Amino acid sequence: MIHNACPQPTRIFRLGKYKSEKNRAIKVCFPSEDTAKNILRNRNKIDKEHIKIYSDQTPYQRKYLQNLKEELQQRTSNGESGLNIKYIKGTPKIVTSRETQETTTKETPKN
Repeated sequence: MIHNACPQPTRIFRLGKYKSEKNRAIKVCFPSEDTAKNILRNRNKIDKEHIKIYSDQTPYQRKYLQNLKEELQQRTSNGESGLNIKYIKGTPKIVTSRETQETTTKETPKN
């Protein structure tokens, strides 16, 4: 959950056009960049599964991620298993569980 000491947002508004059957993204602006970075760093600590936090995305990036999610859903319903969306060098891609493990192993520095 976001800490009570977090500054109040300066602006909050919905993105996109209203469609009764779909949820719309909400853009939240904070008074400082540091606040936004802190929230993005701690977004995995939020205990609500239906809330997802992303950094700013262009309409193209949002559409690309939406298409990727649809492809993942289609491939899963066609019987493929172990697929996930993972950000690799800042770009979301569909990877298998094996690829996810290999990428994580490569990115994790050994002491």
